[in-house]
Parts: sequence; C-alpha cells; structure tokens
Amino acid sequence: MNLKTLRYFIAVADSGSLTAAAAAIPIAQPALTRQMRDLEEEMGVQLLQRLPRGVRLTPAGVTLYESAQRILSETARLERR
Repeated sequence: MNLKTLRYFIAVADSGSLTAAAAAIPIAQPALTRQMRDLEEEMGVQLLQRLPRGVRLTPAGVTLYESAQRILSETARLERR
C-alpha cells in the first residue's frame, strides 16, 4: 500500500463509482479496478461492495477510508513544513 493507492481509494469512495473516480484521477478504469482488488487482497478484507451501479464501502472500507484521510492529511501537513 502506498499514498497513491490511498488517494485512489478515497477517490473511489467519494465518487461511489470506479468509472467516475477513474475519469477524475485520471487513470484507465481497468487499472483502477485492479488497484482496488490488489488493495483488498493486501488488506485481506473486502473494502468495496460492488453494486449494479457503483460501489459502496464495507465496514472495513469505512475504517480504511477514515484512516486514509488522516494519513493523507498528516502527510500534506508535513510536506508544508
């Protein structure tokens, strides 16, 4: 896991859609899907519930989302110093 992957995960969570997040980042949607699957495999839990129209965070996804926001916020704060 790296900061880029956390940024991608937050983009997916915020948009509720892999397609919308991929367009906003920008990254190819299949590459973003692969990144999210790799992240889930690395974490050993399902982070996203795939729905017919988008995605929703699982409870583990909510936990990671909150942690990722704190990590990225702190990283940005440290970079400003």
